[in-house]
Amino acid sequence: MKEIEQFLKNDPGNIICQSELSKCHSRMGIIYFSKFRIKDGTNSFLAALNILEQLTKKEPDNKNWQYELSRTYEMLGDFLHSNNDPAYAELFYSVAVAIRKKVQGEEHPEYISGLCNLISLYISMRRYQVAENLLKEQLTVYDKMPGKELPGYAWCLEKLAGLYIDKGNYQDSQILLLKAVVVKKKIFGEKHPEYEAALIKLNNLYKKTGTLNSIYSDMSKAMQGNQPV
Repeated sequence: MKEIEQFLKNDPGNIICQSELSKCHSRMGIIYFSKFRIKDGTNSFLAALNILEQLTKKEPDNKNWQYELSRTYEMLGDFLHSNNDPAYAELFYSVAVAIRKKVQGEEHPEYISGLCNLISLYISMRRYQVAENLLKEQLTVYDKMPGKELPGYAWCLEKLAGLYIDKGNYQDSQILLLKAVVVKKKIFGEKHPEYEAALIKLNNLYKKTGTLNSIYSDMSKAMQGNQPV
């Protein structure tokens, strides 16, 4: 890092050196967080973000800078979320998602992944209405996409179903879980743990409401070792 900083003193406009310096700061941030030096880790990531912000201002159409910027925001959000700092995690996740939506579009896997992180954060913060709104928004996007057999689609269906179950809206949660089962069956096949987990969630809902699932012949397998929804 010191060598790069020395190069930049002699050539402050060197974009390659600036980019490498931002990566060094990010790596240092990861190291600090691994040692639970949260303040140092945050400051290192903020230094990386400052450099990347300047680079994107110089070259606003450079998608590589935009991607690095969004990824760095997201990494800082990840670390802060894992260290129980949800308010700042929300801030950095939100910026990362906004950049990706603008640059990559709402159907891009990177944007969808970032949005899922934000939704999980809101659920952990018990901000269920915000999480529900984002899940509905994302499902609307999936409904417009050809071939929705994607793990993220099933994830959204199950998360929204879980929120509906907590609110006592069992009818809509059942519809969503049925869709999730169908999607996971297409993606993973009948013997995959993800498919079996989806069946268990659906079966638990049927048990909760006192009804019986007669749609899937292998439901008896899902009834073994039931887990909470």
